[in-house]
Amino acid sequence: MEMTISTIEDRIYRAQAFVRLRAEGINHFAIATKYGIRPKDVAEEIQWYIGSYSHGGAGELVAVELEKLDSLERFVRNKLSQKYYLRNKNGDRVMDLVRHEDGRETLEPVEDYKATYAGVDAALRIMERRAKLLGLDSAESINRQERSDEKVIIQLSKDDLKI
Repeated sequence: MEMTISTIEDRIYRAQAFVRLRAEGINHFAIATKYGIRPKDVAEEIQWYIGSYSHGGAGELVAVELEKLDSLERFVRNKLSQKYYLRNKNGDRVMDLVRHEDGRETLEPVEDYKATYAGVDAALRIMERRAKLLGLDSAESINRQERSDEKVIIQLSKDDLKI
């Protein structure tokens, strides 16, 4: 079948939708199910779009890197779904006395939120890397340049700068 302008535009639009869904962390299988096609077709459309419009001949490498990032993000999300607790030098959980409304007192483990914060930070870095690979950051910088005529004045005190 010969590609007409409208079918090429349709292909580009669909491939862009696939790239956006991949950027959100949705895998090829889920995208394929949504559009009623094979996961292989999704991968090929993404590779075609990235190779043709975003990164020249580096599309295959970008697709591989996206798969790696997806794997890392799944790992991080799995770790974030778990609770972590502070431990003492012996490796035992640190316990805290908790007073309940009914007057009872119980010892409960103290959650370690540093692990959660580290996981969130890792997830954000993965998302940023994915956006860079897909060229999504460049669109944001263009939007900022288009609005460069706006003046923004921010007043900071010395207290705002303390870390």
